[in-house]
Amino acid sequence: MDMRNSCLYTEIKLKQSFVESPTEAIIQNHAYDFVSMTFEVITGQAEAGLGSFLEMGSGVKKPHEFRNGILSDLNGFMNKWEDEIDVDQLEFLQTPSGLREKADEQAN
Repeated sequence: MDMRNSCLYTEIKLKQSFVESPTEAIIQNHAYDFVSMTFEVITGQAEAGLGSFLEMGSGVKKPHEFRNGILSDLNGFMNKWEDEIDVDQLEFLQTPSGLREKADEQAN
């Protein structure tokens, strides 16, 4: 989220006539990662919001078809771009310790 925000927002201080441009840029690898995460979030929400076997009994087929369809779309997206994207080049995957620390901070 910090990476996305630092690429999107511009700080404008009107009283000081000062503009600070975004400090980072989203590259193709970031965009691929953001889109992949979106598919995963939609799948997770489908599982959480559309019901479980226990809640829906025999009516569980439609939510699970939706979930499987999203996962199939994700697989298709990843297959389409696999030769052009190298997610190992993303800095947060090269040094994941910073992400672990931030996750620990937010958990406490």
